[in-house]
Amino acid sequence: MYGVGGERTAVYPYNMDFTPILRELLRRGLLDTDVKLISPPGWGVDGLDAGEAFGRPQLGITIESNLRSALDSVQNLIVAPFISTGTKEATVLIDNLLDGHIHLAISKGLNLIDFRKHRGMDSSEISRPHRIYAEERAKEDLRVDVPVVFISGVMEQVNKFDTLIAISNGLTQNGYKVCSIGARQYCAALGMHSFPSFMFEPIGEVTKIEYFKTFLVDVCKKEKPDVLAICIPGASVKFNNDFPNGYGIVNYLVSMSTTPDFSIVCTNSVEDDMSELDDMYLHRFGYSIDCLVMSNTRVFYNHLERELSFETIDYREVDQLLQKTKKPDSRIPHLNIFNEEHVEILTKQIVEKLGQTDGFVV
Repeated sequence: MYGVGGERTAVYPYNMDFTPILRELLRRGLLDTDVKLISPPGWGVDGLDAGEAFGRPQLGITIESNLRSALDSVQNLIVAPFISTGTKEATVLIDNLLDGHIHLAISKGLNLIDFRKHRGMDSSEISRPHRIYAEERAKEDLRVDVPVVFISGVMEQVNKFDTLIAISNGLTQNGYKVCSIGARQYCAALGMHSFPSFMFEPIGEVTKIEYFKTFLVDVCKKEKPDVLAICIPGASVKFNNDFPNGYGIVNYLVSMSTTPDFSIVCTNSVEDDMSELDDMYLHRFGYSIDCLVMSNTRVFYNHLERELSFETIDYREVDQLLQKTKKPDSRIPHLNIFNEEHVEILTKQIVEKLGQTDGFVV
């Protein structure tokens, strides 16, 4: 519980990255709707609805900017994680300011809930140390024996986390037990697993594949889910020479660990023909795209400054864009994850496709 039964909670700094978490905490009744959402004054969202401020459906909670005043009327402070798109110096400055606000909250006797420190299950928590454990099991047939859903993105900030939450809820509501692995380290706060840290450590790529394969098998043995949903960190496609997006290496490593039975790709492009992207996924990662989720984020590249910037649009504009570019004969549906009807369509499509796998009951 993060503030129910008479206790009030504030969230700071409330930002776009926390929006899907907030929506889910409210849905589960882990937060009351009287939660106070505080964003720094300079962010320009003061007085806006917490959902609409970032192009999502309304949440019915208004964002505020006076943290000191809010701390006098609450008992809990959630420190919200956020992804800074500014310089390293700016990020350090924000972190220092945040630490000062945290000390202020502690001095007032508030309960502190730091979402930046939530971590999910790493393979070290479900087995012995990776290297020894993987070597001992090298001769085993380590295959994931449940249907797998991949969620990847052609860029960062393309609503992958929103998509993971939406399909997890959709499948759960249809009676399926879902084990979700998220790309963010605070996924544990929602009962998910975080993507294991060893995938970003300076160890061999083959070793990462072996460790990740072992991790997936052990998670499935422990939880016995009907479906395993994996949200892959980072981007799958190089943007340009200045922003190679990791060359899609993490996506490749994951695809070598297990093969998806259903693949969702989040994108910020609505081209008429996405067959080129589908071909790239098939030949580079070994699987085809089953569904494209159109993000409400647009990316802009400044050639002179060599900088990327992101801008959100209203989710209803995404529906309009999809309607304009709709191709009835397209094999790959284009959907909006903030449209409830589209979420139902996607959930139904996943169930129908997984129904073709052994042991999955439709």
